[in-house]
Amino acid sequence: MADDLSNNPFMNLAPEQQLEPVAPTCGDPSCTRSHRPINSIAPGAHYSADLTERAAQLTEDGKFGPSFGHLSGGRGSKRSKRAAEVVSEFAVEAAPKIRKAFEDGLDDSNSIGVRQATALHLLGIEKDEHLLRLKEEQQEFNQMTKAELVQSIMQSLGALSKAGEIAGEIIEGTVVEEDE
Repeated sequence: MADDLSNNPFMNLAPEQQLEPVAPTCGDPSCTRSHRPINSIAPGAHYSADLTERAAQLTEDGKFGPSFGHLSGGRGSKRSKRAAEVVSEFAVEAAPKIRKAFEDGLDDSNSIGVRQATALHLLGIEKDEHLLRLKEEQQEFNQMTKAELVQSIMQSLGALSKAGEIAGEIIEGTVVEEDE
């Protein structure tokens, strides 16, 4: 089935504007391919022969642009979401219902098997969250300079000392590196 190209501004050539094939212009006498300069396409009724101007005119007329494919927006500008992203967003929205489901699963009216399965599932989720937090902290520590790392450790020790978790007094000092 042939497409009707009569409304295509790149194809609406008047009979006197029909182009003849151009002889080889690549300079190689053994070349048998027919070459035609890119801007030898005759303009439509009111479109410029210059391709840059023609693109601007077509865009202005609403016949050219990003809505016609990957033009002037680059590939991948509209990335579709991964399934995990969609499910994660849904889980955030449904958090109160999910919490209620776990509370119902732990209810004393359920069998011991249901309560155990629910508890194990909750513990698994808590473990995953804890591991994720540890990874994030590790990444933060890996990006710190020595001075920032020492300051962070001193703040943590100070907080533990104030809470009574560490006996004795913490004395501030300066970091000295020894050559071995």
